[in-house]
Amino acid sequence: MRTAPTAAPLIYIQKRTVFAIDRDLGRKRWQYEASSGVIRVLFVADRVFVLDLDCVLHCIRASDGQPLGTVRVAERSHWGAAMLSHDGGIYVATSEGVVALSLDGELLWRFESDSPGIDSVLPGLALPSQVAQPDKKD
Repeated sequence: MRTAPTAAPLIYIQKRTVFAIDRDLGRKRWQYEASSGVIRVLFVADRVFVLDLDCVLHCIRASDGQPLGTVRVAERSHWGAAMLSHDGGIYVATSEGVVALSLDGELLWRFESDSPGIDSVLPGLALPSQVAQPDKKD
């Protein structure tokens, strides 16, 4: 008899649904429904962060799919574009600027760009050995 899975799941996104798939058996462990379509995902430690079209960041416990909270990182009219993880925190770039959050979803700081705007070029982020630069928006 197989025991409970211990390896981290594979996270699969389809529209607004987040699926955690057992990597050994290919079976669904859990699923989560975001409030709108998911445009970015980040998997750090036992946390899955998904950013939706409304610029709401959803935090989900990876082991069991338990929702841990949501944070609006920008106004709904602005697009979330890139996410990075570093030193126990995450960074989210939007057309307004950048926000830094703890792995518990606490807002640490917010940088607002002097020239925010929405066009076909999405903002990106970079740290040493890490880059998040999305393709342009259609």
